[in-house]
Amino acid sequence: MTGRVLVIGGASKVAIAWRAVATRAGRPVTVLTRRPETAAANETLVRVHDYFTPPAEVFRGVQHVINFAGAPTQPTEAELVRLNAEGPVRLAAEARDRGVDRFVQISSLSVLGGARDIDFATPVRPKTLYGRTKRDAEEGLARLATERFRPLIARAPIIYGPQGGGKLSQLIRLWRMVKVLPAPTRLEPRSMVHVHNLALALDLALTQDDELIYPCDPEPFDLIRLRDALRAEGVNARLLRLPTVSFGLLEAVAPNMYESLYGRSLVAPDSRALLPGDAINLDTALRDLIRAGLKRTSDA
Repeated sequence: MTGRVLVIGGASKVAIAWRAVATRAGRPVTVLTRRPETAAANETLVRVHDYFTPPAEVFRGVQHVINFAGAPTQPTEAELVRLNAEGPVRLAAEARDRGVDRFVQISSLSVLGGARDIDFATPVRPKTLYGRTKRDAEEGLARLATERFRPLIARAPIIYGPQGGGKLSQLIRLWRMVKVLPAPTRLEPRSMVHVHNLALALDLALTQDDELIYPCDPEPFDLIRLRDALRAEGVNARLLRLPTVSFGLLEAVAPNMYESLYGRSLVAPDSRALLPGDAINLDTALRDLIRAGLKRTSDA
């Protein structure tokens, strides 16, 4: 068991998943939050106005910090830079000065600029403002590293879970509505990570010496797996396979949409973060997500 862990942004879906893992392990945790919450038996909750300027006493007895605060968008560029880059680096510098030995930063594959095949040698080439802010955080944390202070970067792919999956949930809703989804003849795989598996990977990494991890589900996602999961839940989902050249216009005029639906983004097996035996299976996770969406629709 590690020492006390300070959690930044305790209300995010990933933070909630990690806190559940920590509770089962009996790990002592201090959670910074900006809204009222109920603390678990192993937790101390501290409400703050600003995650990145907490009171000094929150670092008392803390061995590790995990920063779950971050977002792909904000009202202004300055706010996004502060949330994703400047704030985490400033907080990490204070944590280092107060004796913390591990600072975990949740980053994103966006720093790789849409790389199709990913491993530890893939160059950092962000194409979006979000990717650049995450890169700046990574570089700022690296400059703070010492023998006693070891930042850990967790570059996550698309994150999903039973309460919603962002782009994946949008795709499921679209497919349920249109019934037939056009798709290229060749379907590309994509790495994703369920919130539970991400939480497990982070918890395991606290005891390791890694500087960078790629937390991913053990199995890559593709549209056939999603189609089969939809059918298993009673949704008449079909794929209309068309020549890849048919999608050239979509790729040209809406590259982000094309990448989300059909692009390849695959982390090599030997670069994926270690997971314990209770990692959730992709097919089970997809069916859970679909059932949750169907329930929300029926309750509406």
